[in-house]
Amino acid sequence: MHAQDSAAKPPVMPDSSDPCGNPMMESQLWSSVKGKVSRVIDGRTLLVNLPHNSHPLRVYLAGVGLGNTGQAMEQAKELVSQLVLDKRVEILVNQSWDFENKKPTNATGVVHLENSTAGVYDVGLFLLSKGLVKFQEPAPYSMSRHTECQYKNAEAEAKDKKLGIWVSLLR
Repeated sequence: MHAQDSAAKPPVMPDSSDPCGNPMMESQLWSSVKGKVSRVIDGRTLLVNLPHNSHPLRVYLAGVGLGNTGQAMEQAKELVSQLVLDKRVEILVNQSWDFENKKPTNATGVVHLENSTAGVYDVGLFLLSKGLVKFQEPAPYSMSRHTECQYKNAEAEAKDKKLGIWVSLLR
């Protein structure tokens, strides 16, 4: 046993400063799918090449809905393209999503950049914080409650600041 192994690890405690609670307190399991983005269809849909599949996986950002204004949709697509096109991503999907057995062509999940130079980690959260997309109630078990809470808060903050689609919708 190493000296560092014998030291007791502190228990995971809820973070009282986070209005969404502590994500470590949730007991949901997520599968991680990694790949490289080959195409951005729109502000919430990506094609991701996976190392063990010859066809790209169509990935829908969980909790993200497109606004109905053309300019905002184009801005969202452009921003997503700048962030993720030709970059490696990790998609968190429901544990029941089993790529090895089903070989699905579509997935809905939370998309994280693996190595972001722009300081962006969660793509959906970033889009919501810029006011370029709306929060859309996610399908059951497609994202954690903590992430859903963060997304709702990001949208509310963008509305308060009148960013993106909220400039014209709130007048």
